[in-house]
Amino acid sequence: MLNNDGSIAQSRISSEKFLGIKVLTPVVTFRRGEEGKIKIQLTVPIGCLQMVGQCDVILAMMDQSEDQCTGAAVSGQRDCGIALKSREWSRIYEIPVGAIEEEGHKYSATYEVVLRTDAHFHQPIWGLYELPPVKIVIEEGSDKEWSKKYCRAVNDPHLLTFDQRPYDVHLAGDFIMYQHKTAPIQVQARFKPCSGNSGPHCTCGVAVQVGRDVFVIDRCQSGRKRRRMLYTSCMDGTLEVRKRHDYLYNLYTPYGTRIQVNLRGKTYMNLQIYPSIRDVGHTRGLCGTLSNECADDFLLRNGSYLNQSEANKTCGNFKWSDYRWKPDTFSRSWMVAANESLFEDYDPSNAKWPSERYLCVCKKNVIKMRIDGRGTPDCSSSVVSNCSRRREKVVAVGGGCEVKRSSSKFLYGDLVDRRVKRSETTDRKIKMETARLTSIGNATSFCREQMFKSGAFDLCADVPNVESEDAVETCALDIELTNGSLEWVDNPKEALIDRCMSELRVNTTLNTHDNNTESIADQIRNIACPNNCSNVGTCVNGTCSCPPLIGASDCSLNVTIPPEIYGIEGDGFCDVSQMSCDQILIAGDDFTETETYHCKVDVTHVLFDGTTSSAGVVRTNGDMETLMSISCPVPAKKMLTSRIGLRMSPPFVRTFNVSLSSDGDSFSESFEFFQYNATYQELQIINGRPVFTLKIGFCYIDEQGVPDGWRSASDNCKACNSSLNPLEWSPITAIECEVLREPVSQSNFDTSQLYWLLAVTLVIALIVILVVCQQRFRRMSNSKKCSYDVASETSDKDIELQNEILF
Repeated sequence: MLNNDGSIAQSRISSEKFLGIKVLTPVVTFRRGEEGKIKIQLTVPIGCLQMVGQCDVILAMMDQSEDQCTGAAVSGQRDCGIALKSREWSRIYEIPVGAIEEEGHKYSATYEVVLRTDAHFHQPIWGLYELPPVKIVIEEGSDKEWSKKYCRAVNDPHLLTFDQRPYDVHLAGDFIMYQHKTAPIQVQARFKPCSGNSGPHCTCGVAVQVGRDVFVIDRCQSGRKRRRMLYTSCMDGTLEVRKRHDYLYNLYTPYGTRIQVNLRGKTYMNLQIYPSIRDVGHTRGLCGTLSNECADDFLLRNGSYLNQSEANKTCGNFKWSDYRWKPDTFSRSWMVAANESLFEDYDPSNAKWPSERYLCVCKKNVIKMRIDGRGTPDCSSSVVSNCSRRREKVVAVGGGCEVKRSSSKFLYGDLVDRRVKRSETTDRKIKMETARLTSIGNATSFCREQMFKSGAFDLCADVPNVESEDAVETCALDIELTNGSLEWVDNPKEALIDRCMSELRVNTTLNTHDNNTESIADQIRNIACPNNCSNVGTCVNGTCSCPPLIGASDCSLNVTIPPEIYGIEGDGFCDVSQMSCDQILIAGDDFTETETYHCKVDVTHVLFDGTTSSAGVVRTNGDMETLMSISCPVPAKKMLTSRIGLRMSPPFVRTFNVSLSSDGDSFSESFEFFQYNATYQELQIINGRPVFTLKIGFCYIDEQGVPDGWRSASDNCKACNSSLNPLEWSPITAIECEVLREPVSQSNFDTSQLYWLLAVTLVIALIVILVVCQQRFRRMSNSKKCSYDVASETSDKDIELQNEILF
């Protein structure tokens, strides 16, 4: 460059300008239970092709940590990235960031993530563009007390709020124990008299809802129909149920809240609810408000507080009288009507788990790349890692969740049960000797002495956040309420050991080994067997070793007695238009992991004309889902040998008579299971029996229902016309089909007939030629046959004459 006078100007360097995508927050810091935001901005426009009005660059966030259990995650969406829009290139974009946390009292972590664009097709310069790493720092939350607390209902039932305020409930009904104020999460408990119709009440049912998922444990009712343990709704997949052993179940919410249910005996159970950091200040119900203030625990459902002096006490140092306090006004406010009860036919379809509560993790080292360069995300509603739950067996979602959707449920009241009722089932439970305490005044000292005889209880008494005196006071109160009965003594002891085991799983200090010695946690786990092995088995490294003919994880069952069976969930009807119907869920009780269960399925086809035909018997092993349910697989059609033969009526409905055995020889009574399709099959109850008919406007062809007007896949000129023939394809009157059929209707031969006609014509022509040839040769006086020898000596004139004859 030249100056005005023509001399060479001195060169100058312009200020630097970054061209691309700039990270505005290289470090993002937030507290546990909260979220942060990565902010980025384009410094230049995104170039698009001329024919494209707008083009987007997808920017994905990928976690670089090796840990497959925890990590940084994109929050509030079902993908790992965001779209940078060409028309809005200059604005600041935000990526919401959360974390999959570890379970425990303490949690802080630092993760490193990278941001990378996809393989952009409009401008290759933007494709697979990787930004500098961003550091995600998660700090411990300000409230650290929440992880040391829990809410519980033990025995008849003695309640403890999250802030550890004791009280009693002696009411029957369904109650909201815990409800989250901003998320669709709730836990309900069902109370009934412990014996008879009066006196102390006990917890006999627990139901949990997370979004549109509901799991019910109901052991309150006797008989076949209502005792159950299963998913009754599973539309979101947000509620996880796991089994620690035959009688202990853990239900996990996406926030990490854990609902623990320990089944005690045939009917009752201990309930404990362990909150998460996202529950702080957001709980209500019989568990109160998790806030470290006992005075605000007794919030009524209408939003006001209980106006009693006992409700305003501060936390700590509660006395015997506090355990016996019954705030009935508060408790009744949280009783739910039948239409709100999770134990009844509750419809959670309007409680969908919000999409903004999902987290998506993309690990860079294990990412599956799509064609556009974006990673395949691992999206979940859970913000807490489930790696610590691996020793617990997952309870399958299928079976009961699906058959609950039976459209025939309202008809069951008119259905005559053809099953033969067997005599009263012999209880498999081993009876424990119970006695009475003659001097109730000594109940506290008696309970303390009895409980500390347990080695596990003795060790647990020294574990932080485990109050052994709470169990002693609960035990003494039960003795008083039952006039000296010792039947309930073990329940508070087992509840405290459960509380102790829960503390061990979240307290890392207790799991620390010192000088090659066992940790406190290992010492307790090795002697804390379920229910002390019912005093008949031996505890070996935390597992019961049972005597012969005794089973279950706590050695509480006589396995020579078959398990009790109530029937089939869903009233035995399964609509294949709404569910898979590949499993038959048998409801009963005392199904344990220590036994093998055999399913016998007798298959029958209900034909279209209403008659039936046997299709064989199939035997398979059943899969234990829970203590109260066994899943038997539905035999596939290809496994069956139908005896229908050449009968004209096709199979219309499949029915199964299912029976169960624990030894493979002695089977239970059979239970009916009907598999049908409500789309085209009508179910009615006539004279107490189910009758299936074809709905108006449908045909049943090739064992499938098709609506009127539906054309055949193999012949487009045939369709379903139920008024003409509901069992076969009928010809249609479309113009194109009439044109195709016209030549066939006027000519009475097909292609093979044409070939025969041509062959006959050729034979006749050949015969005519031979006759003419023979007559001409006869006219020749010097020749007897119509031929000549090309090797003979003939004159040119003869050859010419022969040629004329032949040609």
